[in-house]
Amino acid sequence: MAIKAEDAALPVSNAKRNYVMVMLVIIYMCNTIDRHAISLLAEPIRADLGLSDMQLGMLSGLAFALFYTFFGIPAGWLADRFGRLRILTICAVIWSAFSAMGGFAANYWQLAVSRMGVGVGEAGGSAPSYSLISSFFPPEKRGNVIGIFHLGSPIGTLVGSVLCAWIATHYGWRAALITISLPGIIFALILWASVKEPPLEKAAQSGVAAEGLWQSVKNYFGNPLLRNLAIAAGLSSFTSFAIGAWLPAFLMRVQGMSLQAMGAYFGFTYAVAFGVGLWGGGYLADRLVKRGLAYYALVPMAGLLLAIPFIIAGLLVQNWAWSLALFAVPIASIGMFLAPAVACVQNVSPAQSRSVYGALFLFVNNLVGGGLGPVYTGQVSDMAAEMGYAPMGMEPLTVGLMACIPILLLASWMQWRNALRLNQMKIL
Repeated sequence: MAIKAEDAALPVSNAKRNYVMVMLVIIYMCNTIDRHAISLLAEPIRADLGLSDMQLGMLSGLAFALFYTFFGIPAGWLADRFGRLRILTICAVIWSAFSAMGGFAANYWQLAVSRMGVGVGEAGGSAPSYSLISSFFPPEKRGNVIGIFHLGSPIGTLVGSVLCAWIATHYGWRAALITISLPGIIFALILWASVKEPPLEKAAQSGVAAEGLWQSVKNYFGNPLLRNLAIAAGLSSFTSFAIGAWLPAFLMRVQGMSLQAMGAYFGFTYAVAFGVGLWGGGYLADRLVKRGLAYYALVPMAGLLLAIPFIIAGLLVQNWAWSLALFAVPIASIGMFLAPAVACVQNVSPAQSRSVYGALFLFVNNLVGGGLGPVYTGQVSDMAAEMGYAPMGMEPLTVGLMACIPILLLASWMQWRNALRLNQMKIL
């Protein structure tokens, strides 16, 4: 793998690199905890404010997701122009403050405004972090490091679950929401005070004018590789989001898993499997890409194809324990797409536009995956129930999850196309 001289990492010590990495992971953990806080505290919030399930769904879904998805692009563009650390710090303060404000909400609409603010702030979290990682780590290590960065998500989910449950039990949901929101502000300010904004690589200092926002959008989607990387990622996360949203219901509704067993086994299994996939994908890509750039796509493709037989088996067995164990494989293997894709986007993107290019990648990934995956599965399940269609005696929700298989095959085909294109590239 040839590397541009101007794309090499900044000449800083390994201790400095590792410190920045640890701080970014911690802030991403705070990001994840604040994002899922409403879901974790759903029942006490519903009982206190008298909310319906639809209102809770709006708070944990649309009220957050719309602002998170659409504000990510301008946040990434601002980060490239006014400093990645500056925008990350500002956004972390915004999402943490709005999350804490939810603890003072007296009704649904006040809580909805709080979640919208969380979405706006968290929109500026991941893309600037990707760009900072690219400044501190060379291209041949970015897949592994980005995989480690994404471990903040499953770790944050586990930590958030424990903290929210304990604090809410002893002091109420309002105290829990306020308490778990404050660390985001603290750690963001520590990062801001202890790390200087790294200069962009030589390519960004060579007098080339920075792209405007609309120009970045056109250049990103006008690049066949970048466009297809985003589409393949969206199709991959389509099934990942669908499994995350519907597997608990499947295990309880179809397989007879108790709520107590769900609390004891599902969260831990999901977090560990997802974490292994997020890190493993980046690690394998970095090891194998030395043989050819095509492995940035071949590793995710292998993970997608590996998931298919285990999803089918997990849906057809008649025992929730076996079903959960089988689903651990696709939870991990589908998640292998993310770190290689992000690393490839960062390596291909212009140095002065890495944040906004990362935001554009996330825009497609979250819109297609998070926006459509759970809805598609639920709609197929409803249609199967209305039609009374039950092949092999399957339950409607089983049919809904099984309907994700064609999407996985389509995502695998897109990854194969990306591999062919990457195979023709000699220099990133």
